[in-house]
Amino acid sequence: MTVRASLSRFLLSLMPWIFCGGMAFIVACQPNEHTSTGPTETSGGGGNTGDGGGGTGFNSKMYEQYITKLETLGIWKTEISKILERASSFNTSLLNVLQKKTWIFVPQKLNRIDAEKMGMEFRAKDYEQYAFQTEGEVWIDTTAFTSLAPETQAYLIFHETIMDLYVLSKVRQMGDKNPEDFAPLKKAYCTRVKDLFPEPQFCADSVTVAAKPKSLYSVLTAADYPKIREATHLLMDSASEKNSDEILVSLIGLGFDERVVGSALRTSPAEDNGAKDLKNLIGWIEYKSIDESCVTKDPATNQEQKQKCSLSLSADKKAIIIKNNDSSFHFPLPGPEKGIGFQTRHLVTRESTVRFSYWAAQPEDESGWSTQIPHEILISYAATGSPVSVKFEANKGFTPERLWIFSKIFSIEPGIGFQL
Repeated sequence: MTVRASLSRFLLSLMPWIFCGGMAFIVACQPNEHTSTGPTETSGGGGNTGDGGGGTGFNSKMYEQYITKLETLGIWKTEISKILERASSFNTSLLNVLQKKTWIFVPQKLNRIDAEKMGMEFRAKDYEQYAFQTEGEVWIDTTAFTSLAPETQAYLIFHETIMDLYVLSKVRQMGDKNPEDFAPLKKAYCTRVKDLFPEPQFCADSVTVAAKPKSLYSVLTAADYPKIREATHLLMDSASEKNSDEILVSLIGLGFDERVVGSALRTSPAEDNGAKDLKNLIGWIEYKSIDESCVTKDPATNQEQKQKCSLSLSADKKAIIIKNNDSSFHFPLPGPEKGIGFQTRHLVTRESTVRFSYWAAQPEDESGWSTQIPHEILISYAATGSPVSVKFEANKGFTPERLWIFSKIFSIEPGIGFQL
C-alpha cells in the first residue's frame, strides 16, 4: 500500500469524529450509538464522576431548557400541596428538596440503575427507570411521567425527595460514626446542605482531605432502597391515620436523621406551670432522694468538674442550699406568682424535661440594693417518667454565672408528690 493510500484511509477514519465535533451543541457525541440520557450510572446509584464537560442536549434543545420548577406543574396544587400539609412537622425539609434541587424533565429514556442494587433481584429486566437522581439534579422521563395518573406523579416526585433526604441523613450520620469513610464525602455534603441547614462548625475545613472525592449517592446499598420505598409509602398513604409527628417518628426509626428531616423535640407549657414538678423537687431534697454528688460547670472556660455536693432546704423553704465543698450557695425558689414553666418531650425516646425560668432577687449589697437576675431549674425525666437529673443555673447579664448539675436522683414512682 502506498503512503498516499494510507494517508487517505486515515483521513476517512477521522470524518465521523470531525462531524460529531461540529454538532456538539446539539447532542453529546458518543463513539457508539446511545439513545438514552441522564447521568452516567455509578456504583452509588447517581452522579457522573467522569472528567470533561461541554454543552449537551436533545431534540434541538439544550438540557438546561428542560429544567422545570415543580410549582408550575398542575399537581403542585392538587397533589403535592396536600402532602406538604399532611407532613407539617417536617415539610420544610421536603420543600428544601422540592424547590432547591434542579428538576429536569427530558423526552428520553433514562439509564437504568441495576435492579440488584435497588434490592429488586426478582425484576432484573422488565422495569422502567422513571427518574435518575444526582447530588444536585433529578432527571425525569417526561413521556413516562405524563402517562402516570396525577397521584402517581406526586408519588414519584416524593420518592425522589425522600431518597435525597435519606442519603443526606446517612452521610451525616457517617460523619459522626466513621470520620474516615465520611472524609471523601465531606465536600459534597457540605456544598449540598449550605443552603438547606447550614452547619458551619461541622463543615469547617480543619483538615485537608487527601481522599478522592466521592458522590453522596455512592453510599446507597441494596438494603437502603426498601427503607426509602417504605418511607415514601408512609408519607403518601392518605388512608393512614398517622399524623405528621407519627410519620416523622417512623422516618427517624428508618434511619433518617433529625438534623436533616426535622427535630422530634416538642415544647409546650408545663402542667400547672411546673408547680407539681417544683413540689416534687422539694420533696426529693427533703427526703434525701438526690445523691450527694454533682457536676459544676465554669461558664468562662466551659469546663465541667465532678464534686461532692449536697442539697438542703432553707428554714423557710424559699431557697435551696447547695453546699459545694467549703462553699455554700442559696438558690432562691420562685414565688407562687413568679416564673413560667415549659415541658419539652422527645417524640422518639419519650424522654422529657421541665424547665422553670424566673427572676429572683440577689442578697442586698452594702447600700441596701438588690438586683434581680434570671434563674433556671431544669428537671429531666426518663421515658418511664422517673426523674434522672436536675440542673440549677443562675445567670448574670444573661450569661451563666453558676451552674450545678445533679444526675443521680433515686428512682421515684411517676406521679408521687410531696406536701409542702
